[in-house]
Amino acid sequence: MKHMVLFLLVMSLLSAGCSPVQTHGDDPPVALTKAEQETTIPLSFEEGKEEQQVTLLDRRIIKQVVKQERLGTAKLFAFLKANEDPTRLFGGIQMGDVWYEFGEVGAFPYVDKLEFQKSSLFQKPVVEVKGLCGANCPFRYEITIEEAKPSILLFVNEPVADIADLDHDGVEES
Repeated sequence: MKHMVLFLLVMSLLSAGCSPVQTHGDDPPVALTKAEQETTIPLSFEEGKEEQQVTLLDRRIIKQVVKQERLGTAKLFAFLKANEDPTRLFGGIQMGDVWYEFGEVGAFPYVDKLEFQKSSLFQKPVVEVKGLCGANCPFRYEITIEEAKPSILLFVNEPVADIADLDHDGVEES
């Protein structure tokens, strides 16, 4: 009986030290080390259901342009809408005579924190727009301009998310 208890104890200790197997889609199973198990957070990804679009802007809805900056051929601006919450800032791009709106970019009290700048993402030139609507409420857009038409490449609205050198070209996107 002593040998059986000892055998079960040894087997349970051995099985406790084994790594669980983690799979990724069709990839073959990969065993994680104990350190990886303690520091790895499993993530699941799914295709987004809501797509952020750049739309034509009816200039009659603009109550006031509060900030603007020219970047190359594009003029970016933040504006307040008539008949909307007077603290919500929206983003716009003017390309020649055509005006576009791309979404909410922050709150009026944080207009001094709103930034428009050139950058690159996935080896594409982009216009980066960063704004705030509160301490845990950032807005970040990466917008491409191709054939004189803007398009949202990336939209991030999470307080803990940050963008670094995503395309590994040695230049941080943030």
